[in-house]
Amino acid sequence: VRASELLVTAGRQLLRRQPAGDLYSLAKQVHTVTLARGELTALASDAALAVETFDQPLLVAVMGEFSSGKSTFVNAFLGAAVAPVGITPTTATINVVKYGRTRKGRIVYRDDTAQDLSWDEVPRALAALDAEKTRSVRHVEVLYPLELLERIQVVDTPGLNSILPEHDLAAREFIASADAVVWVFSVGQAGKATEREALNAIRAAGKEVVGVINKIDQADPAEVPQLVAHVASELGTLLSTVVPVSARRALAAKQAADPAALAASS
Repeated sequence: VRASELLVTAGRQLLRRQPAGDLYSLAKQVHTVTLARGELTALASDAALAVETFDQPLLVAVMGEFSSGKSTFVNAFLGAAVAPVGITPTTATINVVKYGRTRKGRIVYRDDTAQDLSWDEVPRALAALDAEKTRSVRHVEVLYPLELLERIQVVDTPGLNSILPEHDLAAREFIASADAVVWVFSVGQAGKATEREALNAIRAAGKEVVGVINKIDQADPAEVPQLVAHVASELGTLLSTVVPVSARRALAAKQAADPAALAASS
């Protein structure tokens, strides 16, 4: 009890000195306190675990049916053309976008071998995959020197209606370890029975799901609020929120550093 009281007191003192929102620094300082005070050493391992957790990037899984614009959404989120686009349903792979000091790629095969790729080779290598070769791929890593990727890793999954049986287990493993799931709907086609079934399974696994209605540039602007309301009404218990966006326009706006265009993309 005494140790817990001391830890609370130390935490309060640190919070008064710590800038709001800097939880990582706070966790490190609490860990230092537990090591320095003998009566708190029993709590040091828990404090170390908190620091380690902050050290690990958040894992966000992006899902949805094929052609909903998942890869374009990932690129819009990152503000750079990182995730491969234009992949066909029969050659779609699980792509993990993560931080790297240099731009490059890596194909990780189901037999635990890997093929390193230069940045220019990534699109050519993925385009060269046929259906048979794709089945031998566990996932593809896309490494990019973007600061945001030091804090967040993004898993760009194949379309729900195109995922190969060989990739199903890997996709489930990524979802199980994901900190959050983003489900990308295509405007005018949101709320299908297959989507509801998949969302039920994800929510049953205890994952929070953010719904994104993509391609709103293809809809009448006056209809967008109705589309959002419809999806929220139909799938509200399965989604924490529903956000409309034109990922294509958002990416272009970020690349052009145009705040007004970015605001207009959602």
